[in-house]
Amino acid sequence: MIVLTINLTGCSLIQAIFNGNTEEESNLIDIFILEGDEYYEAENYIDAITEYDKALKINKDKPDIYYKRGLAKKFLGNKYEAIKDFTRTLELDDSNINAYIERGKINLELNYYEKTISDCNKILEIDPYFLSAYTLRADAKLNLGNPGDAIDDCNIAVSLDSSYAMAYFLRGDAYFDLEEYQNAIYDYNYAIELGSNYSQIFYNRGLSNYHISKFNEAVQDYTKAIELNINFWQAYCNRGAAKSGLGDQDGAIKDYNMAITINPNDALTFYNRGRSKIATGDTNGAISDYSASIELNPNYASAYIDRGYAKYKLQDYEGAIFDLDKAISIDSTNALTFYNRGVTKFDQGDIESACKDWVIAFNLGYNKAEDKVQEHCN
Repeated sequence: MIVLTINLTGCSLIQAIFNGNTEEESNLIDIFILEGDEYYEAENYIDAITEYDKALKINKDKPDIYYKRGLAKKFLGNKYEAIKDFTRTLELDDSNINAYIERGKINLELNYYEKTISDCNKILEIDPYFLSAYTLRADAKLNLGNPGDAIDDCNIAVSLDSSYAMAYFLRGDAYFDLEEYQNAIYDYNYAIELGSNYSQIFYNRGLSNYHISKFNEAVQDYTKAIELNINFWQAYCNRGAAKSGLGDQDGAIKDYNMAITINPNDALTFYNRGRSKIATGDTNGAISDYSASIELNPNYASAYIDRGYAKYKLQDYEGAIFDLDKAISIDSTNALTFYNRGVTKFDQGDIESACKDWVIAFNLGYNKAEDKVQEHCN
């Protein structure tokens, strides 16, 4: 097809194509790029890549084509191939800020946080006012467990643009990680006032409200998150926890039911539903949920502890001790487990073993165990 569109013959034609110095060739490249762009705009990324490939066969040294092809590959989910194209873009043009940003975003998704930070640093060397580089770097620092450094980046972004909602959102996340929940709520509020209206920000604010026992506010936030994303199973699960905190166990169970319908593979949801069921007197239902939780996470010590308590209520002392033994084998620092096992053994008539467990519980900091020792042990 190239031969027919260029008015040259023989060796001269081949040499012209590979030298990349003819007007006809340039026009042909432009046509392929234009067609690729049209496919890209129509979200037909496969055909877009095909057209960009055609252009690169003529000229392999045009950075913008690699960048466009990288974007198309990104939207197809071909993250590693996209990174290769963005990297090639930067080899040909190391000032292409958009290529750094796109490569940094994908590295963030792939948990290559240091690489994301490196790309952001390069951007800020080129343009220290490029806002999204600060928030992208802050996101990477958060994922590396450095919320203080993330706050520093968000502060710079806010100082450059006080209406930059993403900076407030990420700074809220950083404060949350620092357990400064009121500060987190303040930043989430500001981000929402600036127009952020997506499920994650309401969900995160709900988590913050829950941690400071503002259960009504948490329920409202989780409800808004669910309105924006009907399949947000974590929001159902956490709204259930907030309703449980308000004493609405039936409402909590309904939310846990919905969360399990969407995602039946989360051990915490079954565990939480079990706690609500036992609060309503459904001990057998609670045991069933604790068992499902353990099946999903065999090292879930809390589920063993609570199932042991439920079995104790049914006077299944052997079953209770089995679960408490298992919980202790997973975590031997939980004083309540020893205390509960001591109570169970005492009700079995094994006072000596009960006293040993109560002493351990007391030494681990459970002061209530001292009363048992003084009352029943020599």
